[in-house]
Amino acid sequence: METIWQDVRYGMRTLAARPGFTAVALLTLALGIGANTAIFSVVNAVLLAPLPYQDGGQLVIAVRRAPTLLRTLASYPDLTDFQQSGAFEDVAAIRGMGFFLEGEGGPELVSAAGVSPGFFKMLGVRPAAGRAFLPDEERARARVAVIGDELWARHFVRDPKVIGKPIKLSGTAYTVVGVLPADYRDPLRPVSGRDIYVPMQVQDSDVNARNSQWLHILARIPLDRTLAQVRSIIEPYSEQAYREFKSVDVRSLPSFSVIPLRENQLGSTQTALWLILGAVTFVLLIGCANVANLLLARLTSRSNELAIRAAVGASRMRLATQLMTESLLLSLLGGIGALVFVLWGLDLVKAISPVEVPWMDRARLGLPVFTFALLASLVCGLLFGALPALRGARLNLLTALQSGKTGNPRQRRSLNLLLAGEVALTVVLLAGAMLSLTSFVRLTNVDPGFETGDVLTVGMTYAGEWRSPQQAAFADELLARLRALPGVKAAGAVDNLPLTGSWSQVTTTADTFLEDVRPELRGQKITYEQGVISGDYFQAMRISVLAGRTFTSTSADAGGPPVVMVSADLARNLWGDADAVGKRVSLWDRRTQKSAWATVIGVTGGIHHRGLSLQTNPTLYRFLPHTSGMGQFTVILHGENPAQFAPTVRQLARQLDRAVIVTGTRTFDQIFREHVAEPRFLALLLTSFATVAVLLAAVGIYGVLSYAVGQRRQEIGIRMALGARPAEVLRMTVAAGMKWTLAGLAVGLVAALWLSRFIKTQLFEVSVTDPMVYTGIALFLGAIALLACWIPARRAARVDPMVALRHE
Repeated sequence: METIWQDVRYGMRTLAARPGFTAVALLTLALGIGANTAIFSVVNAVLLAPLPYQDGGQLVIAVRRAPTLLRTLASYPDLTDFQQSGAFEDVAAIRGMGFFLEGEGGPELVSAAGVSPGFFKMLGVRPAAGRAFLPDEERARARVAVIGDELWARHFVRDPKVIGKPIKLSGTAYTVVGVLPADYRDPLRPVSGRDIYVPMQVQDSDVNARNSQWLHILARIPLDRTLAQVRSIIEPYSEQAYREFKSVDVRSLPSFSVIPLRENQLGSTQTALWLILGAVTFVLLIGCANVANLLLARLTSRSNELAIRAAVGASRMRLATQLMTESLLLSLLGGIGALVFVLWGLDLVKAISPVEVPWMDRARLGLPVFTFALLASLVCGLLFGALPALRGARLNLLTALQSGKTGNPRQRRSLNLLLAGEVALTVVLLAGAMLSLTSFVRLTNVDPGFETGDVLTVGMTYAGEWRSPQQAAFADELLARLRALPGVKAAGAVDNLPLTGSWSQVTTTADTFLEDVRPELRGQKITYEQGVISGDYFQAMRISVLAGRTFTSTSADAGGPPVVMVSADLARNLWGDADAVGKRVSLWDRRTQKSAWATVIGVTGGIHHRGLSLQTNPTLYRFLPHTSGMGQFTVILHGENPAQFAPTVRQLARQLDRAVIVTGTRTFDQIFREHVAEPRFLALLLTSFATVAVLLAAVGIYGVLSYAVGQRRQEIGIRMALGARPAEVLRMTVAAGMKWTLAGLAVGLVAALWLSRFIKTQLFEVSVTDPMVYTGIALFLGAIALLACWIPARRAARVDPMVALRHE
């Protein structure tokens, strides 16, 4: 123990004696360890920490799988099948809902869910007050509710007497029987949460309606059973259940499978986080290589010291232990400094991360994070300290005492190998960053089919029964008043916004849908997306009208025969090259309560309803007065500085009908930024880490070549004394540095091509073997390396032969 303490004290004095070297090494380590620890804290919170449910790792959600489908909705018979399959320890169901909670300030729209009686028990969640639902309350259709902690605080001011208190939800009286704990998270909505839970209301018609898909199924896998075993039971079981329907082609129906709950919550985010952690680990490895190079170069100035210690009896093991102690001290001090970067970096990562990442708020400094930082510091100390310690312990004492130098071909080879490794790691990072950045740029350059600038969206719903004529009259009057405002260019309304992925999809047959069926379409299925609009929707969104006209609010359209508009791709699918205007399709008419022929009055350009990375889908637009209404809808307002109109829209809506509730206002630019938030997050972090890697690699190349020039000063002086010209010395020195740089570049390109498969799922319209990306990386890194080599080479070319020889 005394020997260790002596080594520590001596190591501290040695580091203090060389403040410049120590500062550079500490900054490099603090940045690398700090960045790794910050990202680990996020990965730990989101991916590694147990879900806050009983045995959360055993929870799964049922999904329907098909070639182009991944849905979580199921029918009540599916729930029964799961419960009877014997594959699970427990099964529960949940259905998303919305209620209007009546209060002193008027009705408030609250997020709700209907759940099966054992839902909270399966999650291992006990109400903080009151009770959960009883087993018989589902079929009894009991009007009881369990409320969330946030709603309890917001609406009831944490009144302890809320248990047993009646509340009105959308006009129906419910009794509060429980309050959920503050740390409870809804398993399907862990970010936004839910305010109220009620027993799932099962109608008699639901019991055998397998095609009525309206609920989500959650289940718990037994601890002694694997996910693969459960899937082997469920997939054929669910397929067999559909064989009850003789008229259904089983092969066309998606089969059930199960995926872990965490995977369902995170989606592609978990892959992005692992990629980011891998990238920042590469940055740390590059930093370790840089510090190892610094330590190897520093052995030159310590040659006399080490030789003398060896001459007076210090063994090679003793020297290696001393050098290793200094490296570990350096890494531990770097780890302490890294905590500053962790605090700053964690806030930065949270600020730029997509807001919908579940469990991100749990990322904070704690015991797991401190433990990781300590282990990272120790591992780094061992990594960058091992080679210098071995080299220092194997000094040639006679040569060191005579020349005062440790520079030799073996040591220079070690420096060059570390340099090549740095370059290879940098190439891999650059490849990931460039692929991700190129993907993000191409995604944001996709033409969505509309313009996002100067557009305000205002969500609205109605606290009561809102019939179609009443809704159409309200929308017409509101939009007319908005169009009259100074600065407003157009105003419209739509049931679902583009890019939200919530447009309804309709599948029918060409024979029943079309009046004039082309021969090749007979017997074929027709699938399209359907939207309901009112007012100047196309003008407000600046969606191009390619033929015909748009809807008008006059009695000619509102009270006349049904009319529709179709997208160009739907028109092409249905009528080929023929003019679609004037063609007729069969749709449900709410006024006659039967199907009626609707005339196509216009053809529009295609837009991306479900996302920029997905193709535009054939779309049919219906006019609000000809439908059964829109339920919740969104007002679209186009004008200069659109955010300024938000208060006015709220005020006008309340003036026209006090039962109308504004659910939120956003500009479409905000919606667009949220839509591309995840790819932007990945591209930004990977690019940032790659930039740091390039800087570290450039410093490493410069440092190694500067060291080499210093070691070869006498040789260069002799060459120049014998007639070598400065240009020859310059070329020789640059070639020496570029040789190892190009070797690292070649290895890095091969490694990048192999590792890029892990980022493939995160890319849009970019091949992982894109030659332009790799050519750009090679040219860019080559230019940086050339500059880093040229600076010390230029110094070598200016060596005065007489000064160099006299110095030696």
